[in-house]
Parts: sequence; structure tokens; C-alpha cells
Amino acid sequence: SKYYKPLKVFQLSSRYASSVKFSPDGTKIVLLFLSQKTIEIWDAKLEKKMHVLSDYSSTIDKLQFSPDSTFIASCSYDRIIRLFDINSGVEQLRLEGHTNIVKSICFSPDGKNIVSASLDGTIRIWSVQFGQEIKRIKYLGFLLDVKYSPNGEQLISLANDTIIRIWDVKSGDMIDTLKGHKSQVSATQFSRDGLFIVSSSSDETIRLWDITSRAQLKQFYLNYNMIINIQFLEDEQTIVALHNHDKILRLWDLKTGTEIQQLQGHNKNITGIDVSPDGNIIVSSSIDETIRLWTLVNN
Repeated sequence: SKYYKPLKVFQLSSRYASSVKFSPDGTKIVLLFLSQKTIEIWDAKLEKKMHVLSDYSSTIDKLQFSPDSTFIASCSYDRIIRLFDINSGVEQLRLEGHTNIVKSICFSPDGKNIVSASLDGTIRIWSVQFGQEIKRIKYLGFLLDVKYSPNGEQLISLANDTIIRIWDVKSGDMIDTLKGHKSQVSATQFSRDGLFIVSSSSDETIRLWDITSRAQLKQFYLNYNMIINIQFLEDEQTIVALHNHDKILRLWDLKTGTEIQQLQGHNKNITGIDVSPDGNIIVSSSIDETIRLWTLVNN
């Protein structure tokens, strides 16, 4: 069974990170500071700051590493998607065209393209090599999130409603919907093997879906605040979940639908979570101005 214990605590000196992410190769950690409109890239092993990206005039919404860990992409309220070189911290590319706030970005699994979702009601796919839009999908409503499937053939999107939409990347057509949540879907995540989707909603449920049959496999009632971030562990059956306005990280077993561990240590609301590529470390950020690392102990 999975069990994590505290590993390290980093103090951030009178500021807090609103999100935290591991690079796919596990060597870097990126922190987003909303109030300062800055991004910091840290060396995970040396535990030291490498670069500060601060050329922003508006709020930064999301961050995403490229699959090969060479670039980091950001989207912000100024409607611009930026790509930075990880090692130099230098901006390499700007993608412009959205007419409203860009809420979500995601690299394709091969790193060649970026997909974005915006309040302008479009999903757009961009070529990283050529720095231009190569496909546009129109949707009547605000789009809040978009993700590539692990095989790169499909997208899932969230809007301000109860439905998870599945799109075909090549055709741009919506090929299916996942319906069942009773109120707005707050978070989704593909399993690492791409066979399942886990979702959460303000209806206070977690739901597990089969990506092939589109069937809902399981439904768990939380009985407290909705989940705003979900990450699969490498066993594909355990998730770490961040609940809205919560100081505790919670591990859930998807087979039994039970909460199997609580990670306690933060004394104010947690703002972000991520899992290292090997699944051995969980990282969390909090309003308490700390970054905490939790390490796997095999029972």
C-alpha cells in the first residue's frame, strides 16, 4: 500500500506560491507566484533557484512543462502563451491570437504542439516549431481546461457546466461526452496509461470513467469540499487530491473508493500539488509560505 511521510520543507520568505510542478525528468520544480506575477525555476536536487521569469504585466494562469523538460509554457490574462527555455530562462516564443483570457494549456505528448482553451470559446492547437495556430475548434461558451490524452489522439475539455467533452485531435470534432456530474466539473486527469479519466465536481463526488467505452465505472461521495486538483500515482489506482480550502492532502484508492492517507503539515490552505515522474515524491505549495515534499515509504 502507498504511504508517504514528510521529507523537506522550504520557506519562501513572506510570499507564497499559487502552484507547483515537477518537470517530466524530475530535475526541476517550477513555482508560480500570482501576486508578484513571476515564475521561478528551481533545481530539484540542488534545492536552489535557477531562474526568475518576471516579464509579465498581467496575471499568469497556468504553467506546463514540455515532455522533454526543455521548455516551460505559460498562459496569462493578457491572452498570450509564452515559451521559455528551462536552462537559460530566456523567452523563446509567443503564441498570440486568442481574443479572451487563456485558461489552460497542454503540450502534446510528442512536444510538437500546444493546445489551449480560452474564455473566447475556442480550443486552439499551435505548432511549437512554426509558432503559429494550426487548428481551431469552436465551442459556444467559456472553456476552462483542456488536456491531451497520453496517446495524443484525443482532447478532453471542461467548460462552465457539468459535462466532460472528448475531441478528436485530427478532425477537431467532438466525438463524445461524459455525463453524470450534477454540478460543474472542477478537475479531470487522465491515468498515466491513458485508459481512465478521473473527475471531480462541486457535487462533491469523484468519478472514474473508462476512456474506451466512455462508461462511468465508479462514483465516490466526498461529503466535504470539492477537489480542485487531482494527480494519479504511478500505480494507476491511487490519486492524491487537493480539496478546495483545505490544509490537508488526501490519498484515495480508486478500487475501494476510500481515503487511505492524509498528509498533514501545512497550517494554511494548500494552493498546488504535483507528483514526481517516478511517483516517489509529492510536492505541495501553500498560503503558509512553504513548499513541502513528501516521500514514498513502501509498506
